[in-house]
Amino acid sequence: MPQTYTKADRRIVANSGDTFVIELEGNPTTGYEWQLEFDHDKLELLDEGIAPLGGGIGAGSAQRFELRASHPGRATIRAIYKRQWEANPREQETFEVDVTP
Repeated sequence: MPQTYTKADRRIVANSGDTFVIELEGNPTTGYEWQLEFDHDKLELLDEGIAPLGGGIGAGSAQRFELRASHPGRATIRAIYKRQWEANPREQETFEVDVTP
C-alpha cells in the first residue's frame, strides 16, 4: 500500500519506482477541485479520485492523487485549489519530492 501524504507533509522521500498518494481535502460540490502541476520527467500520475469524508449532500471529501517516482532527483508538486473557470486559485500547496535511486 502506498504511503499517503497530506497538506501537513511538505517533504516527500521516495525510491525510484515507488508509488505514493497525496490526499487533499476539498468540496467538489462547490466547483472547486485540486489540480497538480509537477515535473513529468521525475513523476508520473497514475490515478486520481475522490473519497468522501462525511455523509450527506454537500459533505467535504478528499481528492486523492496516486503518483509514481519514476526518475531520481528532486521535483516540486504544486497543488492548486480552484474552479476551472476562475483565474486565481483559492488555495495553493507545495510539496518537495526527493526521489532516490
